[in-house]
Amino acid sequence: MTTLSVEAVGALRIQLFESGFRPVPIMNFDASGPSPGKRPLGEGWRQAALKDPPFCVVNPAVAFALNTGILCDGFRAIDVDVDDPATANRIRAMAVDRFGETSIRMRRNSPRCLLLYRAASGQPPKLVVAGADRQKVEVLGAGQQFVAFGRHDSGADLEWFPEAPGTIAADSLPSISEADVLAFLAAVAPLIGADAPGRVNGQDHFSASEPQAEPLRVAAAVASIP
Repeated sequence: MTTLSVEAVGALRIQLFESGFRPVPIMNFDASGPSPGKRPLGEGWRQAALKDPPFCVVNPAVAFALNTGILCDGFRAIDVDVDDPATANRIRAMAVDRFGETSIRMRRNSPRCLLLYRAASGQPPKLVVAGADRQKVEVLGAGQQFVAFGRHDSGADLEWFPEAPGTIAADSLPSISEADVLAFLAAVAPLIGADAPGRVNGQDHFSASEPQAEPLRVAAAVASIP
């Protein structure tokens, strides 16, 4: 497994910002408290990430928060939280077929994955289809972050294929429309026994607590713009 260092993490966060991403410091995988390895450092983490430069770019990394997240404002991160390998692989293939090849985050002890895209327009909010046995596919957006680098709470390192954010620039990621996002979620929902796309206010990816328009209405409005 990768051994994280304060110096290496600090350099990574600078590289991410210079490549068009906004890094978020994340508590270590063995931290006490809820959601170890996923919980952002500090209450105002989104505001800190939106600064120019972000807080964690101009301040040194700390030893108890060496995981690094990426703010999803302006991005569409498709998070496949499905434990059946065949189903997870099929959903990943459907995303690549519809939206194009992109950077994919994985870990070796799970078929779960995350595919990173840009929003074609604006900063759309999170959408999700959730089925039985806690299976779900989320499209993360404004107000969320995902853990991009470090160690999962299962002990596995997070890995990227073929290239990681920072190695590639944010503006080189494929962009996807909200109409296509909704069509994709509608297509994958039956695979996990889910209902139509909707919104979840849970803290899996630590949404910043601020009001959001109902996402299906937003998506419909965006799709209708010439």
